Amino acid sequence: MMHKQIHFRRRFIWKITTLVVGAFLWIVSIINQMYISDYHSAVSVRYHEPVITRQQIDIILEDMISREDNYIPEITLWQREENIDITNEGKGNSMKISLITVAGDMSKIYPVSMLYGGYLTAEDKMGCVIDRATAYRLYGNPNVVGMKSCIHNKEYIIRGVIDEIDSNVMIIQEEEGPYKSLDDKKYSCLEMSYTDTENAKLLAERFITTNGLGTPDTYIDGYQNQKLSYMLIHIPLWFSALYILIYASRKVYSLNASPVLTLIGIVGLILLSIILIKLTNMYIYYPSSMIPNKWSDFDFFISKLKLIIFSLSRKEGMAQYYKDIILRKRMLMVIIGVVAAIITELYLVKKCN
Repeated sequence: MMHKQIHFRRRFIWKITTLVVGAFLWIVSIINQMYISDYHSAVSVRYHEPVITRQQIDIILEDMISREDNYIPEITLWQREENIDITNEGKGNSMKISLITVAGDMSKIYPVSMLYGGYLTAEDKMGCVIDRATAYRLYGNPNVVGMKSCIHNKEYIIRGVIDEIDSNVMIIQEEEGPYKSLDDKKYSCLEMSYTDTENAKLLAERFITTNGLGTPDTYIDGYQNQKLSYMLIHIPLWFSALYILIYASRKVYSLNASPVLTLIGIVGLILLSIILIKLTNMYIYYPSSMIPNKWSDFDFFISKLKLIIFSLSRKEGMAQYYKDIILRKRMLMVIIGVVAAIITELYLVKKCN
């Protein structure tokens, strides 16, 4: 008797532990999905080297506005330069940092929260944002908002401090001044935001090609990642809802009730299904780019697979930007958490039957 009680307690503790671990990993996937929604709402365009100027983009956007185009994007340009000297002239110490120059909405290019202060507005040419590690090294304190630093013989006021592990960065807005044609600063990174999030990548590709802006290394569709991650985190809920429906259906079937009671049971299951669908916000997302124009196009999915493989092989030789690396990590955490939650549910269902 004592042995059975101990065995029962161990099984109970193991079930609870499994449930807690699965729930924790699922919550982690939900948190990462929220980060993807908050920080990756754009199509990221990456060139191998700086080729785009702010003048080019401004002229194109002005033309689109004059034509009353329905798909005018909000565009942020940015460029990262390595091994730039930054100095705290008050203490006389300096260090090497990565300098990120932005033309547009600074919050679009760095997918992290702020420890102190905030991002710069597009008009703020005297401010800068640094990371926590740089603040510690130059000032010995992370709360350095309002202090000054010097780079390229120009003094900048620190407006914000990034709370993130990507160490030793400084972010500034592009300098104002008259256009100087080929001497304008060039950028290799664009963040393109659209109101039509379903077709954002196609619109971005059309924008680049029709305006003769060269051939980017890759397009990263943040909107598609948002939709896919949102669908994924609901799969454990759908599985739970399906199990409840199957369990209720078996109960109705096992009663061997009269036709009237069976009909009532079926109607009840239908209502329960509708309620569960609403509660879990169930929908299946399938990218429109993965739907062939003709059902007779049997080579469509093979060509798509080849394109994905080719795209991955090209990324091996590309510069690895922090925003893109973080997006991949967050998507991976979403997938791991969802898979862990499903395995946990399958295990508990098997043990409880």
